[in-house]
Amino acid sequence: MSQRKGWLWMLAGVVFALVAGLLVYRVLSSAAETRASAPVTETRPVVIALEDLPLRTVVEEDMIAVREMPIEFIPEDAAQDVKDVLGKMVMTDINKGEVILLNRLASPTNVTRNIALTIPEEHVVIALPAQDLLNRVGMLKPGDRVDILFSLYFGDQSPDQTITLNVLQDVTIQAIVVPPVLAAVEQATNGDNQPDQQTSVLDSAILVAVPPQDALLLKYLLDSGGTLDYVLRPPDDTSAPFVEPVDIQYIEDRFEFERPNVSGTLTQEEIGEGP
Repeated sequence: MSQRKGWLWMLAGVVFALVAGLLVYRVLSSAAETRASAPVTETRPVVIALEDLPLRTVVEEDMIAVREMPIEFIPEDAAQDVKDVLGKMVMTDINKGEVILLNRLASPTNVTRNIALTIPEEHVVIALPAQDLLNRVGMLKPGDRVDILFSLYFGDQSPDQTITLNVLQDVTIQAIVVPPVLAAVEQATNGDNQPDQQTSVLDSAILVAVPPQDALLLKYLLDSGGTLDYVLRPPDDTSAPFVEPVDIQYIEDRFEFERPNVSGTLTQEEIGEGP
């Protein structure tokens, strides 16, 4: 009798194990079917800020990272590649962890409607003519450091009525502006993608950032009708040596010669020598 009870208990245990296994199998199968039927969330890479980026910050590599984000949460115009962000200037504060939007960035060297963001503190931007020889041959570009030379004429443009000054030293070119309408006409005329340098330079302008007093000085010199030129500096040259103004007397002293008397009147020395 006891042996019979033992077999019954064993049989009941086997039945219970089979029932439990069947229940577990059905639960796991149901969960797998649920996961299989659930929609897969599609993601895309976006560029986020690893730290707070205040206004005017130029973005560097250690300030940003690429993260995957569900498409439905990605803002419009979000940057997806670090190459689109590096070297750009922040136009508004960006918080740590925030997705970086391309429309909140500006190039520090290109002409944009946001060029005011590139102006150093206590400076203003003034537009200067671009008709000098360096510009006509296409040698200057945004970011170049230049000295600004100016020749003033007192009366006519004869040598003895002219003085040439090194007006400002170590000035950075903020931008070079070619009017869009003119550039489009030239592209259509030339049949290529580059405006003609010789033509567009006539209406082009060099934008430089200078202190307000220097801007007023440049304005006066431009209004005086003189001739403006630029000289290009090495990119790491920030020196400001004294440069003596050049006039006809400087030329005579430096090269040790006397101007010939072409006026037909006797000089003081000639009068003193007599016959």
